[in-house]
Amino acid sequence: EYRKKGISKHLISLLINSHSEHNIFATTKVESMCHILENIGFKRIGNSYNNSQKETLILFGYKNNTI
Repeated sequence: EYRKKGISKHLISLLINSHSEHNIFATTKVESMCHILENIGFKRIGNSYNNSQKETLILFGYKNNTI
């Protein structure tokens, strides 16, 4: 199991640092990932929606201000 080992936070930080000229979007259905994204600086945007499996996905955006 890979949960609760800090891997996602590390990967997201690498993504943000390597794409500093772009805004980044993410979706998740996992509440713990919502907290991770928000702690890193992502904001909930738009409305939640259902995917093809009828699972509710939450959309996040990160505005990269490092340019």
